Amino acid sequence: MSRRVFITVLGTNNYAPCHYVGRKNGQVIKSDEICFVQEATLRLIEAKNWDSSDIGYVLLTNVSKMTNWLDNGHVDWKTKMPIESYGLKSILNAMNLPFNINPLDIPDGKNEDEIWTIFHDLFGNLEEGDDLYFDLTHGFRYLPMLVLVFGNYAKFLKNVKIAHISYGNYEARNIDSNEAPIVDLLSLSILQDWTSAAIANLKGKEGQQSELHSNQCF
Repeated sequence: MSRRVFITVLGTNNYAPCHYVGRKNGQVIKSDEICFVQEATLRLIEAKNWDSSDIGYVLLTNVSKMTNWLDNGHVDWKTKMPIESYGLKSILNAMNLPFNINPLDIPDGKNEDEIWTIFHDLFGNLEEGDDLYFDLTHGFRYLPMLVLVFGNYAKFLKNVKIAHISYGNYEARNIDSNEAPIVDLLSLSILQDWTSAAIANLKGKEGQQSELHSNQCF
């Protein structure tokens, strides 16, 4: 059985709580009022039913580690005192998932070298035939493009499968109900597969035509 791998990036903002709402097999899945979309996403993909051979990675910069991975990471701008709050590490521990979710230190990604470092470090943690589950909610704006390119690259070199891509759109929440949608982006990866198949098919036809033309010459 393929190993399932959950990959998410943790940002630095002091996230406000809301109900994240996604869909699974035609059913609406609504979270409690929570701050971290990772909690809602893990419930949406039914990670509680995974096993000990599966794994998760939370990509952390130095700042996000201090502000949102650990407890009490934010400071009240008026009093300058720490705001009592659970970090994502504590939230994940409380979920009692059957597999490990490991922090993965990354640079800020402010230049090309740092972006390539993230790419190679993440690729180095994958195994042949993994099923990948991506949460794209946080991190710099280049992240969705990086993940799509990374996923396509890993498909060819490590025979992985992209099983899930989602984005928690807090900015699009319903103010009255405080509900924010979890947007399913898996179709973008599927489109890449179709594009690759179309290119391969086109090259195959070109090869057949070239062979036919060569035979006609003789």
